[in-house]
Amino acid sequence: MIPIPIEQGRVVREGKGAATRYRLAELEPVPVYDDRRWMVALAVVRRDGRVTRGTLASAAGVSERTATRVLGAMVEAGVLVEDGGRGRGAGYGASR
Repeated sequence: MIPIPIEQGRVVREGKGAATRYRLAELEPVPVYDDRRWMVALAVVRRDGRVTRGTLASAAGVSERTATRVLGAMVEAGVLVEDGGRGRGAGYGASR
């Protein structure tokens, strides 16, 4: 049997003493990148190291407003992080 520390959050202890039971903790779902626009954004990041709303709009064939929404969703999902730029120069890079 392989010990899995409870502190790592993968196992949950329920009960005490002889009635103690263990179960696997529920994990947060991993984002699925089935949106073509997400795939294009990730491809641009791999190629250029960062993506802006203008480059995503051009590469994916969407409006800058749609690119802004897509990039915001990717930041919220933890896939991208803002690189600190503002306005037209604002960019995003891979979070890991």
